[in-house]
Amino acid sequence: MATNLLKSIQARLWRIRRSRRWLICWTLAILTFLIPVVASNVMNRGYERDFIITKTQSAEQGTLLEEDYAACSMTVESRGKTMEAETSCNTGTSFPAGTRVSVVQDPIHPERFLVVEPGQAWREPSAFDSWFGFGIGTILGLIVFFDGYWVLLLVDRPRTCQARRPTLLADGGPGRPRSDAKRSPIDRPEKWWEAKKASVVAQWTKFIVTDVRVRGTLASACLILASMGLLALHQSAEEQPRRDIAVVNNGTIVYAALLDYGTDSSNPSVRYELAGTSLAYPLRDLEAHELGEAIPVVADPVDAARVIPTEIAAGRGPFYWVTENALMVIALIVAVGGVVVLLIPHELEAVGNLIVERVNRKRPKPST
Repeated sequence: MATNLLKSIQARLWRIRRSRRWLICWTLAILTFLIPVVASNVMNRGYERDFIITKTQSAEQGTLLEEDYAACSMTVESRGKTMEAETSCNTGTSFPAGTRVSVVQDPIHPERFLVVEPGQAWREPSAFDSWFGFGIGTILGLIVFFDGYWVLLLVDRPRTCQARRPTLLADGGPGRPRSDAKRSPIDRPEKWWEAKKASVVAQWTKFIVTDVRVRGTLASACLILASMGLLALHQSAEEQPRRDIAVVNNGTIVYAALLDYGTDSSNPSVRYELAGTSLAYPLRDLEAHELGEAIPVVADPVDAARVIPTEIAAGRGPFYWVTENALMVIALIVAVGGVVVLLIPHELEAVGNLIVERVNRKRPKPST
């Protein structure tokens, strides 16, 4: 199946003229280069336009009703009307309801408002922003060009299909025919894969039939090394949580308002001293909390921007321990099983047969 697919792809590539394949390769590379460059340019123009609006338009005072920290927006009341205003999203500042804010109106889109005070930092694009998009486009374009060259141009139709004449020996008899170009795994993937598997199986079979003391010693050493490595990783991973539990038990507990639930790659955010800060740990029962709810936290005495939820010091129980260390337990089981199956398979089978024999021997015979 794989061989037929490769032959079909090669045949279709050979039908395309080489000059057109060069054109396809360059076209893909140029398009890949232009996409991040154009996207970066559009974003920078938007940043520049918003920066100019906040500096040139007159501000209007209002009162903050609600803040959507994750969406970078605020609901503001001004002169009896309610409006949705965008924040700069460049700072970690968060404000409670009732804060006095200043907003400006987009002159081209009157329904769009931007918050300028307090705590906003609208960014003016720099030269680095433009060169960043150019650099990303160049890297991606080169990757696509070399991939296209390998697929479209490196593989080509052989110039001749005539069989090579066999080499003649000194007496005029036929000798060993000259081999064609070196074959790679792509030429005959199925035969190459079968030969590779047979070679590996032969090597392992030769090793398995040797002295059991050698294999048993090697298996024990591998298991000891794997256990020590996993234990060291577990201890290093638990060092920071143990320190944070001590900080919570000895620190001052304050309450911070929950701003968002976070994502799979980020922890929930809270408003702590008018700053939007991500918690150092995810909340255990996140669905039980509502936005704006007061969460008990303790500030890290070493890093004031690091906020630790107090619930990490509460009892977790055996189920939470198993859930927290599931990856380590699975890795240990896989390591032990893999070493045993690879190094002492015959002895493992003998032990299994012995256990089955003992179990069957203890079973009561059915009465007739």
